[in-house]
Amino acid sequence: MSPERFTGCITFVSGRGWFFCENDADHSAVFILQKNVENQRYLKVDDRVEFELTENPRRPGEICGVNVKYLGQAAS
Repeated sequence: MSPERFTGCITFVSGRGWFFCENDADHSAVFILQKNVENQRYLKVDDRVEFELTENPRRPGEICGVNVKYLGQAAS
C-alpha cells in the first residue's frame, strides 16, 4: 500500500530553501524543505504541490512534507 498523498498551495517562501504549504485536507501549515521537492525545484507562493506527510527527523513531534511534486500555479 502506498503512503497517502495530499495536495496544497505554497503560502510562504523563506529564500533559504524551505517553504510552508497549506494542506487542502485540513488547512494546516506543512513545513517543506527544498531537498524534499522533486528535482529540488525552487517553489514560489501560490504554487500547487502534492506531498506525503512524515515526522520531521530533526524535530520530533513536528510534521513535514516529503516526496513533494510540483503541480503548477494555482488558478487566480
